[in-house]
Amino acid sequence: MFFAGPMDASSFKPFINEALEEIGTDRLQPGTLSNPGSPVWESDLKDGHHYKRVPHRWQELNELRTVGDGEPFFMSEYGVGSGQNWMRIVRQFNQFGYSHIDSAVNHKGYCDRFLTDYEKWGMDSIFGRPEEFLKQSIAFMARERTRGINALRSNPNLVGISLTGAVDQGDSGEGLFTTFREFKPGTMDAIFDSWAKLRWCTFVEPYNIYSGDEVTLEVVLSNEDQLQTGDYAARVWVFGPENQKIFEKDFIVTIPEGEPSFALPVFQQNIAVSGPTGKYRLVVSFTESGAAAGEESEFYVLNKSEMPPVASEVVLWGEDAELERWLKENKITWREFDASVPVETKQLILAGAGAAAPGGEAAFADLTRRIENGSDVIFLNHEIFQQDQDTTAFLPLAKNKGKFGTQEQWVYHTNQWAANHPIFDGLQRGGLMDYTYYREIVPDKYLMEVDKPAEVIAGGNNVTRCTISSGLMCAIFERGQGRFLVNTMLVRENLDKVPQADRLLRNMINYMAIGK
Repeated sequence: MFFAGPMDASSFKPFINEALEEIGTDRLQPGTLSNPGSPVWESDLKDGHHYKRVPHRWQELNELRTVGDGEPFFMSEYGVGSGQNWMRIVRQFNQFGYSHIDSAVNHKGYCDRFLTDYEKWGMDSIFGRPEEFLKQSIAFMARERTRGINALRSNPNLVGISLTGAVDQGDSGEGLFTTFREFKPGTMDAIFDSWAKLRWCTFVEPYNIYSGDEVTLEVVLSNEDQLQTGDYAARVWVFGPENQKIFEKDFIVTIPEGEPSFALPVFQQNIAVSGPTGKYRLVVSFTESGAAAGEESEFYVLNKSEMPPVASEVVLWGEDAELERWLKENKITWREFDASVPVETKQLILAGAGAAAPGGEAAFADLTRRIENGSDVIFLNHEIFQQDQDTTAFLPLAKNKGKFGTQEQWVYHTNQWAANHPIFDGLQRGGLMDYTYYREIVPDKYLMEVDKPAEVIAGGNNVTRCTISSGLMCAIFERGQGRFLVNTMLVRENLDKVPQADRLLRNMINYMAIGK
């Protein structure tokens, strides 16, 4: 609420609970003030703060869609924030002559810390200038808020949602508008759509498939007393990357008598989707009466025929049955690691889930010597380097090994980015990573506090609040005559499940096979 002048508080009166005299202050129990006149706690309505991991995967969306367990539930806090344009905020403080106040000084410090990370990773090659990254981070928020609220509006248990938050406060990016009360790009459209009293909530799972695979299409109608009892004709479509019609079906939405739920499931069907690589859309609409918002969801189709062939032989270091199976099924030439092969022999080594025998320091010392003599190594699993509490104990860096750590990944979240690098050939790259396209690939861990590697491939920066941080998800380091690739993206975990994971591993093998 905004006031043009001083507020008149003469009409405000203190709250008086007349029931206190009847109950007696000596008999007060929890709930007597919330439920005046009742000596017991009444739980007709539950509430909770449900901030979920970002990006929201199927499991997070399902939790938002089912929270309440069949009972009325008030979502008293939920939201997805954005980055903050520290550079613009500093200029605004300067513009209005307030560069000396605490908030201005703090924001200048946040800006400097971000710029240090930005320059360290050479992010100009991706974004051109630091402010472009910050602007993209802010614009990124609108769709992620819509994604989460779309799930909440489909939940029949929900009776209300309190949104986090109205404005960026506490030096955080949780608001719909910024510290200087500027609306964030796309925010008004997103909220207008999300709060529509009559709204289609649409879902497609999985988000990414190979051509010919199946997806589940699902539609829920969120109806806040907008449609009268009766039958309403509707239609659902799936459109391909050039708006070619892949699927179309008519169905009837029936609004029952009485007081129906706010959320009514109206359509669900599994279909096989065949077509060219690209973005596909599930679209739904009433055909005669009823004007609902929402209407569509996106998903991606990739074609196996476009996967690049792998001509080089790889040496599998350590036991990994799943990785071995993937190599065989994809007809990639491989052999098991043989410790008797001289360390001077140059090999392309793929490290699996665990270290090769005998494991531990001895195994990594041998592998490091091989790298120094010209072998190249791909590490898919960062946990392989850990010993006790030291997350980088066996990382083959001569100095400053840093750590594998987490960054904030909830309402205050990290923005992941991918360079224009051959590791991402055939995939989205050169900017922020799209949360539909890369939802399953985004990790929880990053390689942090290390010196700049020979090649920066992918990483993430948290600029949503004062806890400024950054880290790498994929990078190539040099040691002696060889190189090694360190990866934290969820590639190995999604082989044969998510096409992007298959493409990334093929690209890694092909690129590392080239040598220095």
